[in-house]
Amino acid sequence: MGEVSEEMVRRRARDLALQEGRDTTREDDLRRARAELSGRGADDTPDDAIVDAISRPNPPDEPSGSAGYMTERVTTDEDEVPAERLIQEGLDEAEHERMTEAEREQRRQAQ
Repeated sequence: MGEVSEEMVRRRARDLALQEGRDTTREDDLRRARAELSGRGADDTPDDAIVDAISRPNPPDEPSGSAGYMTERVTTDEDEVPAERLIQEGLDEAEHERMTEAEREQRRQAQ
C-alpha cells in the first residue's frame, strides 16, 4: 500500500474512536490504526494469510458452512415454459392453415 504516515495513523485512530462514541483517541486506537494501515491484523497476522485461510475450499468430506434454504417456487400461467406455449401456438396456426388450404382445394374442385 505504501508508506504509512503518522498523520494517516492519527486520522484513522480518530475515526475508530468516533465509531466507538468517544471524542478522544486512546493508545489502543493508535495501535489498531497502525495495524490496519500497515496491512496487519490485531494479532500481527498479515492480511494475506487471513485471506488465504478464508478462501481455502473445504475438503470434499467436510460439510460446508451453510446448506442454504429452500424457497417456495412461484409460477403463473405466463411463467410456464414459454417454449410449450410457442409450440402450441405454432400447432394451432398450422392446423388453421391446413383447414384453410383444404377449403380452398374444395372450392377449386367444385368449380
